[in-house]
Amino acid sequence: MFGNKKDKNMARENGDVRPNSIASGTTIVGDIKTNGSLRLDGELIGTIESAEKVVIGKTGKVKGKIYCKNIDISGEMEGELKVEGLSAFSKTSRITGDVKTGQLAIEAGALFTGTCDMQSNKELKTPNA
Repeated sequence: MFGNKKDKNMARENGDVRPNSIASGTTIVGDIKTNGSLRLDGELIGTIESAEKVVIGKTGKVKGKIYCKNIDISGEMEGELKVEGLSAFSKTSRITGDVKTGQLAIEAGALFTGTCDMQSNKELKTPNA
């Protein structure tokens, strides 16, 4: 299903790293740290640190903190969000908390309760995941 270790190492060396995915119906209590991208359709109570993009699907829920390069939210987020680049909130998103981001795009219908501080990318460097 996942291929052998040699295939995985070759893919990483070539820059072909598949995104991580947490399925709907899955609940994680704890922290996730990744050098790649992450798609969350389940629930996380904790912290996400991603060196790349995070996608919170319509069924996805996060209660905690997210630090990443870019983010697309269609589900729910409660807590602290620190994004180096673009934060995109779709019409189905529900965000409560403090957002620090380089750029912000909010679709009509999204619910956002909290504060937003837009800063330069240099001030928002993500932690080394």
